Amino acid sequence: MDFGFMGSEIASTPNLDQLARSGSVFPRGFSTASVCRPALRSLLTGLHPAEFESRWTPRRARQAGPGLAWLGTLPERVATGGYASFQGGKHWEGHYSLSGFSHGMTVSSGDAGADFEGLDGAAGAEGLALGRDGLEPLFEFIDARGEQPFLAWFAPMLPHVPHDASPELLARYDGLGLGRRALAYYANVSRLDDRVGELLRHLEARGLREKTVVVFLVDNGWETLGRGDAQAEIANLGGNRGKLSIYELGFRTPVVISWPGVLPEGERFEALVSLVDVAATLVDLSGAAPLPGREGQSLLPLLTGTGSFDRERVIGSMTELRDDSRRGRLARSGKTWFVRTPSWRYVWGASGEREELYRIEEDPLETNDVASEHPREVERLRGLLTDWVERIEHDAAGFQVEAAGSQL
Repeated sequence: MDFGFMGSEIASTPNLDQLARSGSVFPRGFSTASVCRPALRSLLTGLHPAEFESRWTPRRARQAGPGLAWLGTLPERVATGGYASFQGGKHWEGHYSLSGFSHGMTVSSGDAGADFEGLDGAAGAEGLALGRDGLEPLFEFIDARGEQPFLAWFAPMLPHVPHDASPELLARYDGLGLGRRALAYYANVSRLDDRVGELLRHLEARGLREKTVVVFLVDNGWETLGRGDAQAEIANLGGNRGKLSIYELGFRTPVVISWPGVLPEGERFEALVSLVDVAATLVDLSGAAPLPGREGQSLLPLLTGTGSFDRERVIGSMTELRDDSRRGRLARSGKTWFVRTPSWRYVWGASGEREELYRIEEDPLETNDVASEHPREVERLRGLLTDWVERIEHDAAGFQVEAAGSQL
């Protein structure tokens, strides 16, 4: 949410602001998790984390092979339409080909931690250089395509830690009274913005900008403490209602879709949008058939005026949440969920021992739990969540039978 086009009075993001003006902005976008790996899996597969886990765990138990491509992925699907695909930046699933990419930077295997101060030695470290050290591998991929259509996965480790931006970037925030950690964070936001500008200018120089759809989003949100170093920004993770929490600031992301001359420019849509909808939209834009058994809806009919987009709620979940009494270390909490409607945000967790309700538009920081005042609304949203969880468990069981049958 720390972007000029989203109303930030601090963040300096001229390139992203221009991108937003050149396209359509969905300010009510939501990640499916408040940490990167499960969120990125949703973007790759079109599955909510709970759906992914219910399909993945039995497969892994059978040791039926690594990688995500067997689930059906975005790069695997667009390849059916002749698209080459490039992976650069964050990708925690091992070799890029295991997710269906034809080209990429990540070639090592293993799990990366959710947060770390340095990049050396992390799983997938080869890909993490993109954006932090330059964009040459991505430019080389684009330039080699000629007239061939392509999908580029540019997931830079920005504004992620380490917050080690240059003195020039830090100087952009002189005089704003920012604390040391907040200053370092905002400088990395500008670092990301500069990289986006470089990419857009490269597309322009190659005559590709009007032939290319550019989609921008973030994989998890952040609570910026702003001025001062309150709580020492626990383990450099921002405030306690952002990343690795179950609260709105950890999940909220704008979604920008820009295709000058083809899709609307300068428009804002207030629809609730999930990462699974972004995945469906990208598949639709490629002309490929939808990924089967997914809840995501394409935004293209809404953008082109040829149809509607009907989503009354988004759902997200976390299995591990930060414990700020232990300087932000993860604590296994049991599955914790949220349901977000246009007016309400409902939180349910750990087999019902946690239940909260917020008037989210009036209380965006979720400081006033009104569950006791609205028992009927709590019951309605609990029922909606329960029905959804039961449905994905049923769908997963059917998927396992189908997957097993395909191996016979």
